[in-house]
Amino acid sequence: MVMQKTASSRFSGAVKRIYEWFRTNRHRHLARQHQQLVRKLRGHDNYSGITGNHSSLQRFRFEVKRVWRKWLDRRSNKARMS
Repeated sequence: MVMQKTASSRFSGAVKRIYEWFRTNRHRHLARQHQQLVRKLRGHDNYSGITGNHSSLQRFRFEVKRVWRKWLDRRSNKARMS
């Protein structure tokens, strides 16, 4: 079985695009953000979901969670989200 992996330039570009999307949409309601994010992740998985690319998909999801948490934490001065 041939194992394939996402190119690092494509991976970092996808993370940068999701970072920018969160930055411009951080003021939206959480339900709306979640709905759009699910669609984005499903599309990314469908495009990049090939044999042997599971680790890159997992890493992308980890980065998305990290970035989303960062931008949600910036919505308020009071406290960080738990």
